[in-house]
Amino acid sequence: MASSIYTDTSWLAKLYLYEPQSADCIAYLNTHRGMVYVSQLSGVEVTAAIAKAHTGFPATAARALALYEEDCGFGFLKRLPD
Repeated sequence: MASSIYTDTSWLAKLYLYEPQSADCIAYLNTHRGMVYVSQLSGVEVTAAIAKAHTGFPATAARALALYEEDCGFGFLKRLPD
């Protein structure tokens, strides 16, 4: 049976930014078969984290944000509340 998980922004940011434990988070998700839930606020928080990390590199920030939105749009991430 697949289990669902909830991720906070600090964990979620590791998927879109190179941070300590990014590889661990990605490896976990590659084996996880349940739904991954995030808060509605995580979009704002991830946007801020990406913008801060890529100051001076707007194309890189735009691509990271596009990946986040794709993951939400494709159902890989489920925003709460629905």
